[in-house]
Amino acid sequence: MDEFDLPLGDIDLPPGEVAYDPNAMTILDPRAKERLSHSTLKLARSCERKYQRTRLLHNRQPRETSPSLSFGKAFGAGAQHYMLLRTLGHSPQVALDSALHEAWLQYWPIEEDERKFQTRVIRTLELSQPFQERMLLRYEIAEFRGKLASELSFRLDIDDRYYFVGYIDLVLRSRDTGRYAVTDYKTTALRGEDLSPYYRYSDQGIGYSIALDAIVGAELAEFDVSYWVAQLAGNGKAALFDARFSEYTFAKTLRDRFEWFLKLYFDVNYLKSLRGLDVYPRRDSCKAYNRVCNFFSDCGLTATDRPALYVPDDIVYDFNYSLDDLFEDHRRRLSIITSA
Repeated sequence: MDEFDLPLGDIDLPPGEVAYDPNAMTILDPRAKERLSHSTLKLARSCERKYQRTRLLHNRQPRETSPSLSFGKAFGAGAQHYMLLRTLGHSPQVALDSALHEAWLQYWPIEEDERKFQTRVIRTLELSQPFQERMLLRYEIAEFRGKLASELSFRLDIDDRYYFVGYIDLVLRSRDTGRYAVTDYKTTALRGEDLSPYYRYSDQGIGYSIALDAIVGAELAEFDVSYWVAQLAGNGKAALFDARFSEYTFAKTLRDRFEWFLKLYFDVNYLKSLRGLDVYPRRDSCKAYNRVCNFFSDCGLTATDRPALYVPDDIVYDFNYSLDDLFEDHRRRLSIITSA
């Protein structure tokens, strides 16, 4: 989970401290802006009540963490760091040493279990080096405003209340075809030789591609979405320090992005309906990452529900868009393509 997915409005304070000012502006205020992301929308689809407790209500529970989240964040940060340093001309050994250090620092909070732990993420990064070197032969990192296109953030205003945010790990350009790819690192414990069904129709890369035209400096009718996956081995002591690396790249078009705009409209309209009715159903998604939901024991208690305190978003995003403007722009571009 990226930093954009952290709640706006709740402050974790030690027990006994006064954390709620009833006179302060809350998330229910008509002036409040509600931030969405890929992970936030997945949460809302999996359990509306958990979305409400996490995003809209004053939350005394500690922020939900897991070994999977810490492991994935650390690996992605280290692998991305390796690609950047190699692109800048550093040797493989220097890049690897620095990447390992970066991963170690980014493994936070230190949540570990029998399969995902800090030492293993270091070993996984070491094992990923041949894969990364092969990718460097096929791709180069695109440049934007004289800098490598990495960790670029965007904000997409949907209406007066809701907006969608995200960040792009890497934007790559194929050395052979010249096609651009929005690239995201993933870690998984899923089994199987071919994991493409898990990623082919993922919305994440499609949504993040809205910044491609600005990065490239041209209107692209086609582009790629690429997931670089570290597949962790199964059980057994030997397998704990083994991993397999795969690239899953899918060709996308303007129509795919246009469909993502439509889905975003549908998701936001559903959230508006929930808010208007003040009803957030509970669903049977009480266990994830082998952990029980933080709210499981008191999920049904609503008497103490209080709206979250509102904290404005002061992040300076690299790109800012309006969904209405993008929607109309893509309708225009699609009509030109279909009439040609």
